[in-house]
Amino acid sequence: MKQTPVIQLGDMKKLKVDTFCVTVATTSHIRVSNQGWFFRSCTDCSCKADGSVPPYKCKKGHMTSDPPI
Repeated sequence: MKQTPVIQLGDMKKLKVDTFCVTVATTSHIRVSNQGWFFRSCTDCSCKADGSVPPYKCKKGHMTSDPPI
């Protein structure tokens, strides 16, 4: 990682291929929604799994019945 470039978070979203990134951040506040501060994540990728009842679906189309929280 000695030659690894530093990029902005917005630029990470523009990467064309799956890439491992190390993110360093400071949490200044947490916004709590009606579901609390957590989110259900897809078991196949790291995307949020949406839905109010199982099976939940992520934006990549993966379905999961028991997502990690």
